[in-house]
Amino acid sequence: AAPRRGSVTKGGDAKAKGKDKGAKDAPPEAAPIEAPPGASVVPLRVAGLADFARVEVSVPHLHFKGTAMFQARTASLELRNTGTVRADFAWEVRGVNGAPIALRPSQQGQDVYSVTPSAGTLAPGAAVTVTVAFSPVEVEDYSRELVCAVANTAPDAEPLVLPLSGRAIRPYCHFEVQESDYIAAGRRPAEFVSVLAPETKVIEFESLGIRVRNTKRFYLVNPTNVTYEFEWSLDAGDDGAGGAQPSVVKSPFALGAVRGSIRGGKKVEMVIDFTPATVAVVEELWRFRIHAVGIDMPVLLVGRMREPSLAFDRTRHNFGPLLVGQRNTETVLLSNEEDVPFAYAFDARSYASAGTGDGQVIAVDPDSGTVPANGTAAIAVTFMPSAEKDFNFNLVCNVKRKPTPLSINVKGEGAAIHDAVAILEGDRSLQVTPGPGHDNPCGFGEVHINQRQVKQIVVTNAGRYNFEVSWELKARGGALVPAALSLSPMYATAKRGAKTAFELSFRPVRDGPLPPGLVAVCQVTNGNRYEIQITGEGRTPRVHLSWRDHDFGPTFVHARGMPVESRTLRIANDDSVAHFCEIKWDASTAGTRAETPGVGVAGIDDETSSLARGAGGSDVAVEDLADIFEVDAPPAMLQPGESRDVTVFFKPRALRAYAATVPIEINGMYQVTVGLRGEGCELRAELATAAMHQVHFGTCNVGEEVTRTVTLVNRSRRALDVDLREATELLKATEVGVALSKATVPGQAVATLRPREAVEIALTFRPTRRIHAFTEELFCLLSARPRALLLLHGTCQAMDVRLETEAIPFGPVVLKSRATRKLQLENNGDMGARFEWNPAQLAPHFSVTPLSGHVGPGEEATFEVTFHPEYL
Repeated sequence: AAPRRGSVTKGGDAKAKGKDKGAKDAPPEAAPIEAPPGASVVPLRVAGLADFARVEVSVPHLHFKGTAMFQARTASLELRNTGTVRADFAWEVRGVNGAPIALRPSQQGQDVYSVTPSAGTLAPGAAVTVTVAFSPVEVEDYSRELVCAVANTAPDAEPLVLPLSGRAIRPYCHFEVQESDYIAAGRRPAEFVSVLAPETKVIEFESLGIRVRNTKRFYLVNPTNVTYEFEWSLDAGDDGAGGAQPSVVKSPFALGAVRGSIRGGKKVEMVIDFTPATVAVVEELWRFRIHAVGIDMPVLLVGRMREPSLAFDRTRHNFGPLLVGQRNTETVLLSNEEDVPFAYAFDARSYASAGTGDGQVIAVDPDSGTVPANGTAAIAVTFMPSAEKDFNFNLVCNVKRKPTPLSINVKGEGAAIHDAVAILEGDRSLQVTPGPGHDNPCGFGEVHINQRQVKQIVVTNAGRYNFEVSWELKARGGALVPAALSLSPMYATAKRGAKTAFELSFRPVRDGPLPPGLVAVCQVTNGNRYEIQITGEGRTPRVHLSWRDHDFGPTFVHARGMPVESRTLRIANDDSVAHFCEIKWDASTAGTRAETPGVGVAGIDDETSSLARGAGGSDVAVEDLADIFEVDAPPAMLQPGESRDVTVFFKPRALRAYAATVPIEINGMYQVTVGLRGEGCELRAELATAAMHQVHFGTCNVGEEVTRTVTLVNRSRRALDVDLREATELLKATEVGVALSKATVPGQAVATLRPREAVEIALTFRPTRRIHAFTEELFCLLSARPRALLLLHGTCQAMDVRLETEAIPFGPVVLKSRATRKLQLENNGDMGARFEWNPAQLAPHFSVTPLSGHVGPGEEATFEVTFHPEYL
């Protein structure tokens, strides 16, 4: 028959009309968008689809053949979505023409027709297979309508309705037993070669274990109103196992009643027992007959055995190596996932070792018991090696009613310790004798203070397995072990076939020997014990310093170019061995310490805060002492009898007292210190009076000499060097000379002033030419630090009259004619001047006007010079 369509009537026309109408009513195209300057228009395309749901089915109706009561028959159809949008569907079974369905009490509220799936959603183009089941419970004809409700269908679409029809047949007998798919699903083993009739009914049995009786009870129902007799008999052609077993094998199936009668409308209980003796699947073909109506139906009894779900929590366990004579126990869990308990018992022969002469190696506790339903039983397995060898056992556990026993593999290895201890001294190896009371000396000899000397102790593992090693240092009488003695590591694992090294070190911090009775005890786990006697002595390196403390005293606050106070320290090696000396003096080791005079001195090991108090009592930032006390000394190796000189510089940065402790490391372990002290003081050199800051020579004439004297006083706390040599050279331009009353070097302006000492400075102005009025600063070097002392003022008067030019070019002039040029006289001096021309020297060809006159300081006089040639 052609497929039945639903929701499609006039659908195509409606869609076409919709298109025409949509085209007619489509809005006009939008006007072009005017984009602002610099912008572009990007089109955005939008698509959409609107449609009605349309579905179709593969058959126009469903008709079920005659179906026996209490049986079921199914039919399938395909529902497909032929539309362009999704379709939501739901099935409903109703009476013909929509009439309600009257249900019988035997139907238990359910109709004879059922639909799977009853509802769902189909995507466009998708399809689903729908199964309709017919299960009659009374003899009659059943007519129904199967309606498919689809959402979003066209208003004029026809509903999708499929007619359903079926007829029920009353059977003479019905087995109230679960239907089996043993044959239909292909679960029948291939070794069963007998051919079964299509109407064969299968009854399956499942046994939990063997030799267990399993009973299946079911009812035979007589749906008729006639009483009849029935009979069970083993099929004559069946040998008891579907042709797979000989007939001498006892049948595992037993029927409680092989014949009987059933009254009309009644039912009778049938009992069949299944007791398997093997693990294989068993079949027996029986015949069920009702002679009165001629019914002869084959019934196949199928029995299978299922292993009880009992298992150990592991299939094997390896105890690994274990020392001979030791024991190790592991708990194994036997779990039961069945609903009934099971008894178990271990086979002692599976783990007995009497025949090998090894004694009892494995013990099981308990070796028998019961595992509760859905529970576990804890079983302790103990391994006790009796020899240095490998052991391997398969422990067998028999479970009642379980055809195959459980087993767990247990392995282990007997091990023994093979250890040795030796002390390494250079190329020699001194073996240590195990046990107390043996003499195993280990001497360090003389070791310098803070120097670390190490003795290597090696533990050799010649065995096949690892063992643990522990050490302990002990002193006589339970006294404390000196901190200078240490051993590392205190605990270690000695690997098999390898050597494990330990370090016994001695680092003395003071002179003197180690206390007597020091012992290093080595204990091998479950093995030997070793005792080593330790001796040694600490000694200070013999390095001599020329001095251990120095005070630089008051020192001028340092500035660039100033001389630096210094002191030389000699370091001498008076020992018989070479020593490496290094002065640890930098920003990280020097620290930042300073203090105020009269308050105390702070060193690097003082706990002063990050601020020190200034001379005036105010807080001043601390300074880096490595910049105050500079030490120029690279590291050096001093051979026996060798010495070296180290220069220490003191550069105070502020008016305060300084103190530092400079560490000198010997061999990187022993340290001696040198104390340094000093005080920053102010450089104060002043003129005796304030008037001396201005020195005036006045106005002098050329050749005149004027001398002025000033007094310079040293008010500093230490001697002061005065140097005016550079100032003398600079003042030569103004013809001013400088001399000191107390010159350290004769003929040079250099002097040294003790605190509160004064020196006279003679300043002489002796001009030999005209000098403009000047003001010059007199600079001097006070301990190499430039300082302006005073100002010098002076001038020298002189006459300075000059003509503008020394030659006047007239060029060619006609005889008896005149040519005039102008000439200027400039007075650049400090005084006025009279002038006069000698006309006799000019005649007869030249003349000047005016011939005489006066020109003031800074003024000019203009002359007219005339050329009037009188003859050629």
